[in-house]
Amino acid sequence: MIRYPFIAVIILTVFLVSSCGTKEISSDKVVERMQLLYEINSQTPFTGTVLEAFKNGPDESNLENGQLRKKLSYKDGVLHGPSEYYHSNGQLMIKTEYIDGEPDGEEIGYHSNGLPSFKRFWNLGVKEGNWELINLNNMFTSSKNYKNGVLHGESLEMYDDGNPKSMSHHKDGQLDGHQIEYYPGFQEKNSSVYRNGVQHGPYESYYENGQLKAKAEYIDGYAEGLVESYYESGQIMESAYLTDGLPDRASWKRYNEDGSARPLPLE
Repeated sequence: MIRYPFIAVIILTVFLVSSCGTKEISSDKVVERMQLLYEINSQTPFTGTVLEAFKNGPDESNLENGQLRKKLSYKDGVLHGPSEYYHSNGQLMIKTEYIDGEPDGEEIGYHSNGLPSFKRFWNLGVKEGNWELINLNNMFTSSKNYKNGVLHGESLEMYDDGNPKSMSHHKDGQLDGHQIEYYPGFQEKNSSVYRNGVQHGPYESYYENGQLKAKAEYIDGYAEGLVESYYESGQIMESAYLTDGLPDRASWKRYNEDGSARPLPLE
């Protein structure tokens, strides 16, 4: 007995069922109510794909004559599945995967020329792992690490030419360890040490010509002991012994750039 028609019916039924979750609709045909997306005049949260075009006018939001701007997947009224955003030239701008309304996994951004602009990771809406920014010259300008939504580990900020701008370390969202800032050209600007979010350890700052600008020792957030500052010429500007961040007036000395003494400020 030949049963091909029956098999064809099964195949067609499977196809129709699977197609129900891939409905595509223009963004002007949906509306948001209580943070859920619905088709206009529908009481059932929308499942499918919403397409939106760049607008050439206030009423042009469909795709008949417009360039695709967004392609968003929904399930039961919330973002679920791949979501894509586009530049006006048609180049993909951002690609994100959503689960029950939250970004999850790797998210990648692109410049209008197709080169990557950022890479980052999500764990159901929480920042996780390495987040990177990339400029139009395909060079990293920022690299930060996250754990459970807060900064954790090394963070780098770069100038557009690729030279470092700052390097810092975090532990569970707080500064912890050696922190350095740089002038353009890799010249050190500031150097400090933190412990559990509080400055604790040696501090030095420099002028752009490399001359020492100031130095101090911090303990639990306060400068302690000898603190000195200098003019760009190298001449000492000020020196004092501090306790809990306050200077001892007996040891406090101030100088003009020619080395002559300057009076202390009035108490």
